[in-house]
Amino acid sequence: MCCRTEGRCSIKWSTPTLVVLACLVVLSGCKPRTSGQPAPVAPSQPIRAVPPGARVLPPPVEPEAQTPEQAAQSACLSNVRLVALASLMYCQDYDERMPLHTRWTSVVTPYMRSTREFQCPAAPQLKVGYAYNKLLSSKSLAAIPRPNEMLMLGDSDLGGPNPATGLTLAAVALRHVSPTAGPGGNVGFVDGHAKWFQKRETQGTARPPQPTD
Repeated sequence: MCCRTEGRCSIKWSTPTLVVLACLVVLSGCKPRTSGQPAPVAPSQPIRAVPPGARVLPPPVEPEAQTPEQAAQSACLSNVRLVALASLMYCQDYDERMPLHTRWTSVVTPYMRSTREFQCPAAPQLKVGYAYNKLLSSKSLAAIPRPNEMLMLGDSDLGGPNPATGLTLAAVALRHVSPTAGPGGNVGFVDGHAKWFQKRETQGTARPPQPTD
């Protein structure tokens, strides 16, 4: 009901209407505001100015989950690299000569964190899952052409305490299967890097460079 008095409109609320309004205020958790009280203002967040030309980093991208096979291949590749680096540290202490192939694991072990690095996660039944290139046995590093292409060790099913062979890519065990590239194997090189090769890359006729002495 609205009554006009001297140009103003005043609303007269009935008692039931007021009771309903009070209940709605209580249920909504809001406090009634008295006449003349300013409405609450939400606190504003400070705005940070970005200097011209500044790079804004995107949000971090979560890494994709690996399958068990992919995790084993990655761990194996890490082991191959660590064994290759340990072999090079041995060389630095022994006149720049590569380990003897008949006892290469025993002489390299002191330079490793754990002998478990000799094991391939995809072949846990083998105490040593990698074969050493016996053509490097006791060779001087200076006599090895293109160390970045010379195979030092790779995935192998030979087994035994010191597995060694005239290592070529064709002799590498293809125990790791990529969902996109198929089977392949991990290989370490004389310069200390390691790489995974697909099956088709291991079946070529080219031979790696050979030591000269």
